[in-house]
This record gives sequence, C-alpha cells and structure tokens, in this order.
Amino acid sequence: MMSLEHTLVILLLLVGLLNANPKIPRLAWWVIAGALALVLIAPAVPIILPWEWLSALIIPVLLWQAAERLARAWMSVNLKDLVIWSGMIFGIGGILLLTSQMTAASSLMFGVLASSMVWRAVEKNGRPTHLGQLGPLALAFLLAEIAPAVEAPGRYVIALLAGVGIGAVLGYSAVHAAQRSSQSTWQTMVSIGQAYLAYGIAAYFEMSGVAAATMSVAVYVAYGAKHGLWPKGSIHPSPLDSAPVFVTAVFALAFFAWQTHAPVTPSLLLAIGLGLALTALLIWAGRHIQIESFLLEASYTKIMLRVATLLIPAFLLWPRGTLLNPMPLAIALVIAALATVGTRYTISPLLRLYEWIDEAGVDVESPDQLINTLLVRDLMERDCITITTTMPVPEIARIFAENRMECLPVIDDEKGLVGIVTEHDLFVKEEWLPRAGLTYMAVFREPVIPEILPEVYAKRGATNTAADVMTSKVVWVKEASPIGHAVRLMVMHGFKCLPVLNTAPVAGGKLVGIITRSNIVRLLAQAGESNIHPPPD
Repeated sequence: MMSLEHTLVILLLLVGLLNANPKIPRLAWWVIAGALALVLIAPAVPIILPWEWLSALIIPVLLWQAAERLARAWMSVNLKDLVIWSGMIFGIGGILLLTSQMTAASSLMFGVLASSMVWRAVEKNGRPTHLGQLGPLALAFLLAEIAPAVEAPGRYVIALLAGVGIGAVLGYSAVHAAQRSSQSTWQTMVSIGQAYLAYGIAAYFEMSGVAAATMSVAVYVAYGAKHGLWPKGSIHPSPLDSAPVFVTAVFALAFFAWQTHAPVTPSLLLAIGLGLALTALLIWAGRHIQIESFLLEASYTKIMLRVATLLIPAFLLWPRGTLLNPMPLAIALVIAALATVGTRYTISPLLRLYEWIDEAGVDVESPDQLINTLLVRDLMERDCITITTTMPVPEIARIFAENRMECLPVIDDEKGLVGIVTEHDLFVKEEWLPRAGLTYMAVFREPVIPEILPEVYAKRGATNTAADVMTSKVVWVKEASPIGHAVRLMVMHGFKCLPVLNTAPVAGGKLVGIITRSNIVRLLAQAGESNIHPPPD
C-alpha cells in the first residue's frame, strides 16, 4: 500500500537528483529514467522500509541544495512569473481533479508542487529562483514536521524560530571552522556536516530540523562568500554532486520506485498527457513573454525533457486513493513560503550581526589609531571604473593598462555587484586536470602551451567576456565598516582591493566604490610622517 511517506521521500530524492551536477556521462540521465520506470513493476516481495531513518538521511542533503539556492536567488517574483505559476497550479490541479478521485485541496496542492518542480527543472545552478525552492521545502516540511505543526501550532511556531536560531549559530560557526584549514576535503566535510548537525540537534530538542538545516546552509553560503571561503567562485558542492553518492542515490530511487508500484490506468495516462501538454504550452508562453527562468536554456526540447522526467514520476507517485487532509497540505505550503521569504530577509541582519561579532574585541593598531577611527567610506575611491558582464576581454585589458587599476568590479544594470576581475584573472594560471591529480597551464580556463601564448591569448581573448573570466563570489566590505575590518580581509585573503557596498547583496546592496591596498598604505605613510620628529641637537 503506497503511503504519503513513500511518495514524499521519492519525490524529494527525484528533485535532488535532477538538480545535481555529478561528473558522470550523459547516459546516466537515461539510467535515471529507466530506474523510475520500475515504479510500473509490482514487487515480488514487498519490503518494509524504515522511512523515518531514510528521510533523516535524505532531507538534509536536499535542504542543502534548496538553501544554497535560496541564499543566491537572483530574481524576485514579478507579475509575469505569477501568471505562469498560477496557470500551472490551477491547470494541473484541475486536470487531476477531473481525471481522478482526488479532493480539490489535494489536486491544488499537487499543482503547487508540480509548478515549483517545473521552475526547479528549468533553472540553472548559477541562476536559482525562489519559486523553484518552494516545492522541495513544502515536501520536506510535509514529510518531517507536519504532525507537530497541526497538533500544536503555537508550540510549533516557537520550535520553528528556535530551529532558525540553531541554524544561524551553526552556519556562522561552520564558516570559521572551514577557514581553519585550506584542505578542500576538510572544508567539504564541514560544509555538508553542518547541515546534518543542525538538523539532528534541532530534531533531538524537538525543534524544527528543516528550518535549522535551511538557515544553517543559507548562512554558510552567504557569510562564507563574504569572507572569501570560495576565492575561485565555486561553492562546495552538494553531496549529490559526488559521483559515488549520486550513483548510490539512483539505485536507492530505483528500489524505492519498485517497492512503491503504481498501476497505470487510462485516467492516469490521460492526466499525464494533459499535464505535459499544458506545461509545454505554458513554458512556450513563458519564453515568449520573456520569463527569465525559461530563457536560461536555449533548447526548448531540453527544457521539456527535464520537465517530463520530473513530472511523469510525480503524476505516477502522488497518492490518489488516500483522502489527504487539506489542512496539513496548506500548512506545509505556508511554512515553506515563509521559509523562502524569511531566509532572504533574515540573511542581511544576520550578516551585520556577524560583522559586529567579528569586529568586537579586535584591535588593529596603527599610527595615531587612524585605522580604528576611520571608516571605509573615508578612504574608498567613489569614482571607480566598473564593467559589465558583456565587456570583451581585450577592452578589459586595455582598461587595466591605461588606468593601472588593481581590480574592476562587474555590475548589473542596477549597479548590483555580480563579480570582480583582476589582472590575475587575465593571466596564465595553473589548473587541475579533473580526477587525474595533474595540472596544466591555462589562459581563460583553457589549456595553453607557453610558446604560443601570444597567439592563443589574442584568439581566445577576442571570444571571451567579463562573465567568462570574473570571480563571481566576491569578498566585499561595507562603506560603514572600520578600515581595520578591510585590512583584516585583505590580509586574510591576500587581496589587493575590495569592492565597497552600501549594504549586503542579499538586501539589495549596490556598489559605491572600491578600497585598495594603496589607499591604506598612503594613510599609514601620512600618519607615520606626522609622528616623525627630528632628532634633538
């Protein structure tokens, strides 16, 4: 008998697998499709599975994916998004209501989850959206915490807030723990382990493990990015990005699907066909009205393949014979929406709190104590040269040569900081050969032989833009921060300059200038001269 727990665990794992980026052949995605086809085969020997333990293993991994995207979500929801989103919800929900015995509440809830899954399927890792995370979070809350939320709403609100607090503390601690070692293995262990630790501690004390893990990872990503934890711009991957873990998860998904056998009926096939047709039509419409999420992938066929791979199993697995209570479904959706919005608006004040904690009790001595009394805004260069992501590399090189710049901030149309380019990014680097333990010389991240560097540099430089060479995860500083804080960041990470923002990027911070080593050196030199007195006669 298929239960709601079976369904949610499999759907959560399915969403996670389709949004993973393991270094495996493309054939693996067809293997996933084949594994999902096992849902059509009745098991010879049904096996009772420990779903509580399985969900405890799976949920933190998938929350890592969702929270990491929430912390980096780049687009706000607009009217066009809501039109397509609502069309999918009511369209798919209406199809299920007409073709099955499901209640209106259950049908609409599935429509919400399916709509979110479509967004998750089309969005790319570098362009996450809030709508894409709503479905997985709702599934996680529905699977792990809906019972206490329904039985004691007041107590659960306290548990939810306590879980957020635990996550905020552990995410902050995890960044400092990861900075203690430059070894990627240790940093990866801290990155993934803190999500499980937050989830486990919160669950043990009867708090919200989902909220704790989500906030912990979101803080880790935002705070770690600010402190240069990923100088190359690549955040530590989700466990599902590891090939061995990914393959294991595919086998687990196949086994779960086999044990969850869902018989195919004419009404089910009709629902799947109508659902896919409606989704295809709405995605086509979304591309024509310029919904940004649907334009990230150039190929409409690839979009529909990913969407179909996600929606077909969802239609097959969503329970129809069970009369689901609409109250738990509605509560899970509301909590997920609050978590999605709350994460965005909680990160900024938390970053300010962490900044205050980091600066408290730390005294950087300098002549006349100027370095403690002056703020970044007193030394920064306000009229700094900026570039856009589309600027060609030769033009960037010309700006460096003519202006003797130490770095060039990359901004969007609203003066939001999206990256930074230094001369080091334009020079030859040593890159690691994947899975070989060897290195090779590269210019613009492509192999090059030093003897033909001028020819290759000119050729590749002409086809690259700032988006290809910039570092997207930037260590920045606020204009209201003390100069001492900027000094510590430069010394800690070896940077020659820092972009200056008026507030955190997650709160809509804009670039207002840059501060460089030379600015600070001139300050120290001038202060030192004021303290030099001629020797007595």
